Amino acid sequence: MVLHCPRCGRRIPDDAMFCLYCGKSVRLERTGLPLAGGVLVIISSSISILAGVLFALIYLMSGTYMSSQYYSSYPTLSFFSFLGFIFGLYGGIHAIKRESYSSAIGGTAMMILMSIIFSMIGSAAPYSSVFVTVIFSGPIIILSLLGGAFVASKKKEFLPLQRLPVAITSTPFQCSICGFQNPHDCNFCGRCGKPLRKDDTQIY
Repeated sequence: MVLHCPRCGRRIPDDAMFCLYCGKSVRLERTGLPLAGGVLVIISSSISILAGVLFALIYLMSGTYMSSQYYSSYPTLSFFSFLGFIFGLYGGIHAIKRESYSSAIGGTAMMILMSIIFSMIGSAAPYSSVFVTVIFSGPIIILSLLGGAFVASKKKEFLPLQRLPVAITSTPFQCSICGFQNPHDCNFCGRCGKPLRKDDTQIY
């Protein structure tokens, strides 16, 4: 997983505990809340795709037993369910990877919107109003809101919107204190956070 310093935005190794360029502790900044939020959003999207498949089957199997007015609502229900799945999966993956805060929140919000539309359309279908709301829309909205709250509470753990470029070459410096191999242009050790000294060993 690619890590970026929450203070300076520079790219740092995944196993670093401190930023190699500004010395900020980065390992302590990471919690499990964005991961938990992303998992909840993906679970919600799974419920959404389940609803889409179910109503698609109802549409294919029950067309001769209901009026065309209600029959036409089932493909629409499936369509919004599949849209909710796509948006939820997109937002959940970005939340787990901490790659883009706006994508994580945006995907989650769009999935909630699709679920609300799904519930409104389902209320017009025969015998499905309570079924749609309780079994599908309700859990999707509740889990998505909870997951979105987890993600929003840890916005600072996501990658900065503006990332400063960094070139990591094949000639690292070895910290004289802990032995961690750091990129040649860094100022602090990625493992112990100590400022690198001029007499530290350069490995060729």
